[in-house]
Amino acid sequence: MADAEQEAKLNEDVEDADEGETDYYCVLGVDKVATSEEIKKAYRKLALKYHPDKNSEPAAAEKFKQINRAHVVLIDPNKRRIYDEYGHIGLQIAEQFGEDNMRLILCFSNKWCKAFVCCCAIFTCCCCCFCCCMCCGRCQEPEPEYNDIDGLLEEDEEKEPVTGQPTSTYGSDG
Repeated sequence: MADAEQEAKLNEDVEDADEGETDYYCVLGVDKVATSEEIKKAYRKLALKYHPDKNSEPAAAEKFKQINRAHVVLIDPNKRRIYDEYGHIGLQIAEQFGEDNMRLILCFSNKWCKAFVCCCAIFTCCCCCFCCCMCCGRCQEPEPEYNDIDGLLEEDEEKEPVTGQPTSTYGSDG
């Protein structure tokens, strides 16, 4: 009787997968505090039941893929931690940008971080890069003015052009 209820719940969860992401714990039928042995046991049982070679239902292949994905995530301690903390979006970010960069990206997507960046931009009068008004010209050194370009050209004309090869100052013996 318990197997029939678990199978009905699994079928409902897998059918809802098209509308949105399902909970991997519900897919395997385990609790969030389940050990890796319990996850392996549930995976093996469901994988044998829904494997496309053993089950001829049209939706069996899709169910098997979802069961396999849930197993891959929940059996790996790092992926499981990310899934528990951030859900499916955390897993997607970790796959695209790596697990090391994931926390930084999620930090900057936080509304408090965005508010902090906006406040800093307003208070420093900087529009985009927090460069302490370097882009606005307030703190930059003035560029030197070259008003006497003709004088510079005349100085270059007075010098003799280089026509010889440079020679070594060291003796040829050593």
